[in-house]
Formats: sequence, structure tokens, C-alpha cells
Amino acid sequence: ACRCKYLFADWLCVLVCKTVSHLYICPQIFSSSQGFTAAAFSMPFDLIKSRLMAQKPDPISGKMPYSGVVDCAASILKSDGPLGLFSGFSAYYGRCAPHAMIVLLCTESITSGYRKAWGY
Repeated sequence: ACRCKYLFADWLCVLVCKTVSHLYICPQIFSSSQGFTAAAFSMPFDLIKSRLMAQKPDPISGKMPYSGVVDCAASILKSDGPLGLFSGFSAYYGRCAPHAMIVLLCTESITSGYRKAWGY
């Protein structure tokens, strides 16, 4: 039986447990993939937020480059294409992945300590 409690699918659990020789590596593998997923889903929104915050009015007309969130997203898609929403992803992943790893590993150690202390 697979002892890896980080997976939601049994087939993936068996695959990883047979591939990874030591189960201590499982939390690091899955927390880094958790960080990748968090970065992939939140990157477009963070990019739009950053562009809206950094916009400055045109010195001649005084008009802002973007009128709102939808306009900003549309102009990014028009000028850079769909991959434009993920520009700077490596730096963003470098910021999100360590946070996700620390949170998951700390939660796991606190939970296991709690279970040992209270017999769960």
C-alpha cells in the first residue's frame, strides 16, 4: 500500500512512490508543483494588477493607457498574445514556489506533531 498522503489519486500515488525511493522527498515534490499551479493560475491577474498600478497618464492628452481591468487584459492579449499574460513567469514562480513549499511543509510538521501528541 502506498503511504504517500499528499496525493489525491491512487494511481499517481503508486507511480510516485515507486519512482521516489524515500518518502521524505514527496512533500518537496508536491509543494513545488503546488507553487507552480498557484503561480500559473494567479500570474495573469497579478500582471494586470501590476500594469494598472504602474500606469501613468499620457503627458500630452492626460489620458490613462488603460480604462480598467478588461481593457488592460484585452490590450495585453492584442499586443503580446495569450502568452503575454505570463511574461515574467519565472520570477513570479520563484516568488510563489518557496511560499507554497514553506506553508505545506510547516502545515505537515505541525499536523504530524499534533497527531503524535494527541494520539490521532
